[in-house]
Amino acid sequence: FEGLLEYYRAAGDETHKTAVLNFANLAAENEITVIGSAGCTHELFDHARRRQTDPRCTDVMQETCVTVTWMKLCLQLLCLTGEPAWADRFEQAYYNAYLGALNTEDRTDGWLRDRWPEAVPEALPFISYAPLLPDVRGKRVGGLCLMADRHYYGCCAAIGGAGAGMVHKAAVTYTRTGIAVNLFLPGKVRVTLPCGTPLALQTETAYPVGDTVKITVLPEKPARFALSVRVPAWSGHTSLTVNGEAFPANAGTYTEITRDWAPGDVIEIKLDLRVRVLRPEAWETDLIVADYVWRHNYMVPRVIAAPKNVQGYFALRRGPLVLARDKRLGEDPRSPVSVTANGDGCAVCAPGQAPFPHMLALRFPGPDGAAFTAVDYASAGKTMEEDSLCGCWFTDKC
Repeated sequence: FEGLLEYYRAAGDETHKTAVLNFANLAAENEITVIGSAGCTHELFDHARRRQTDPRCTDVMQETCVTVTWMKLCLQLLCLTGEPAWADRFEQAYYNAYLGALNTEDRTDGWLRDRWPEAVPEALPFISYAPLLPDVRGKRVGGLCLMADRHYYGCCAAIGGAGAGMVHKAAVTYTRTGIAVNLFLPGKVRVTLPCGTPLALQTETAYPVGDTVKITVLPEKPARFALSVRVPAWSGHTSLTVNGEAFPANAGTYTEITRDWAPGDVIEIKLDLRVRVLRPEAWETDLIVADYVWRHNYMVPRVIAAPKNVQGYFALRRGPLVLARDKRLGEDPRSPVSVTANGDGCAVCAPGQAPFPHMLALRFPGPDGAAFTAVDYASAGKTMEEDSLCGCWFTDKC
C-alpha cells in the first residue's frame, strides 16, 4: 500500500489514494492493539484489536517488523493528509511496541544455542515478538537464518533500524503555510521556511515522562508563517501559550498559530498525563482462529466467529506510555489486581520504584488496600526469560 501511494503521487489517480486510506483506516480500527502493533497470530492480520485479550493467543504475537511497517505507513499518511491521528498512531507504536523491541540488555536466546550449537552467540538488536497478556518476550526470532560464517540474523534486525530512522522525519513536517510539530523530542530541528528563511526550533522537555514542552522559535530573521502544534487525542486538558498568551488546544487537533515570529519567541505546552484506565472493546461475538490454510504460497489464519467469551481485563496508559507489570517487581503479573479511580475516571497512583532501567514506575492502590507497581511497557520483560514475565493487559480483580 505504500507502493500504491507512491503510484498515486506519480499518476494522480484518486482511486489509488482512496484505496490506501480505506486500507489504513480498516487496519487502525480492526488490527492495531493497545501498544500500536498488530498480529495475534504471528505477523498476520487476524482481528488483533478484538483478540488482544484472548488468553488463547499464547504463541507469538506483536512482531517488530509489523510495528515498523505500520509506523512507515502512518508517516506516509501523516504527510499525505496532515491529520493528527496518524501522528498519534505513529507515537503510540514508537513509545510502546517499538522501544519495547530494543534488546537493551544484549540478551541472546538460549533456545538458539540448543538448536544451533555451532552458532556464534550474539545478541540481535531487536526482539522479534512481544506479549500483551503476561508472557515472555522474544519467544522466537522472526525470519531466523543461520549464515555460512555461523552468525545468524532475524528479519527484525534488518527492518528495526528503519523505525528509529523515521522518528526525526516525523517530528517536524511542512504544511502548505508553514510547519507542523508532530512529536515532542528534545533537541534542535533546523528547516527552511516556504518563504526561504532558515528556522531552528529548540525543544526542551522530559516528555513522555514529563508533561511540559518548551519550544523556542529561532528564525534567522523575523518572518510570518503558520506554526502548527499537535495536541494528542489522549490529552483532554492541554494548555498552550506563546510568550504567555494562551491559545486554544483541543485534543486530537493541531493548534495553528499564524503570526510574525521573532527569534526567541517561546511556545509552552502542558499536557494532560493523568493515567487512563482502558477496557477491551465489547463485542457481540468472539473470534477464534480455527486453522491455517495456504493461499498464494502464504499461510493465513481462518478466523471464525463464536459466542463471546467475556474476559475481565484492563490496561493503563499515561500519555502515550502504556504501562506493564513485570515479574521483577516482586508480583506475579498474572495475579488479579484492581485500581482506584477518582472522580474523572482516571486511576489514582503515586511514584513507584523498579529494580531495573525504566522510563516510568507508578504504584497503584486498589479499593481493597492492596497495591501493585507498573512500569512503561517499553522497559518491561527485557531479560526475555521467565524472571521478567510481563504484560500490559491486567486481570481485573473486580
